[in-house]
Amino acid sequence: MKRLLLILAALPAFAQTQIPWRASVTATVASSASYVFTVQQGGSNVQNLSSAVISCGTSTFTVAQSQNGTAATATALTQTISGTVAASANALLVLSPWSINTPLTVTAWTASNVGTGTAVSGAQPFSNTAVIGLAGRSFAGTSTAQNYTFTVTNTGGSSCSLVIDVYGSQAQ
Repeated sequence: MKRLLLILAALPAFAQTQIPWRASVTATVASSASYVFTVQQGGSNVQNLSSAVISCGTSTFTVAQSQNGTAATATALTQTISGTVAASANALLVLSPWSINTPLTVTAWTASNVGTGTAVSGAQPFSNTAVIGLAGRSFAGTSTAQNYTFTVTNTGGSSCSLVIDVYGSQAQ
């Protein structure tokens, strides 16, 4: 019994800490135009994706998802450490209550130039807001060709105010 208690007491030491993050972008998207947003491995820490929330005002839109295209190299979001989820748009945020000295190794790319990847889903139609579960999707290793991309196409009759929030965590 004593041995079992010692083993159970040591288990938390083997668990990895997860640092929660949010990659967030806003943009105006003209009718029939597309916008590409990519979350990408940028270092050696394991990244676990959890969900994405995408809205296009009152417009209808489609979302196509792909993974592991040639690495994006233009227009990276800036990482900030935030005390609130509602901090500035167009940023890669470490979410409260974390205050870490080690930067995130995940990167996020607005108006992404990522290369063609493997399709995860075809263009799925939505109206107003889409909530997409990403549980089980993760990046490990150091290859920047490990990425996940959302291509949002405005199918409404006028421009929309697009908001994309992707949530995940980094193993420390």
